[in-house]
Amino acid sequence: PEPARISVRRFFKNIASPVRMVNHLLQGDLKSSATETKRLLVNTTIGIGGLFDPAQDWLHIEPVNTDTDDTLAQYGLGHGCYLVLPVLGPSSLRHSTGLVGDHFLRPWSDLGDNDRLISGTQLAIRTGMTVNNTSLRLGEYEDFVKNAFDPYTAMKDAFYQNRKNRQESALDPYTAMKY
Repeated sequence: PEPARISVRRFFKNIASPVRMVNHLLQGDLKSSATETKRLLVNTTIGIGGLFDPAQDWLHIEPVNTDTDDTLAQYGLGHGCYLVLPVLGPSSLRHSTGLVGDHFLRPWSDLGDNDRLISGTQLAIRTGMTVNNTSLRLGEYEDFVKNAFDPYTAMKDAFYQNRKNRQESALDPYTAMKY
């Protein structure tokens, strides 16, 4: 059922809080890092491991999304070339580098076989997250492709606009994007 899938998505967002906390620190944004720390503590305890979001629903502690790509952008690194990665979708050279950085900040990056960059356990977790998130967005891609004159160019533009908005909101805490 959809409420269960939403709870699974919340759980994974909750345990990925270290990605956001560390990146806010690297960007010099102590307030947002503290906000993410509060959200993690509240949602892990009262929200039953993050299945629920009492931090936002009851305490009105809004999430402020960021990742390693945003941090690299803040340090002046340009996008680089546009890429479409198998399974992961639209990206850029900087964003792909950021995904690697985010991988090592996630708590489950230490699970499984330490001799490999990605273990079977990590792959299973990532696959579960992707399948769950996709199940909550069924039909969006098909509608996008149907309504776009050139889907490749439209996706590229949408990707760059989304990343630009994220970085602009990171510079202005009063318009920080919510996820």
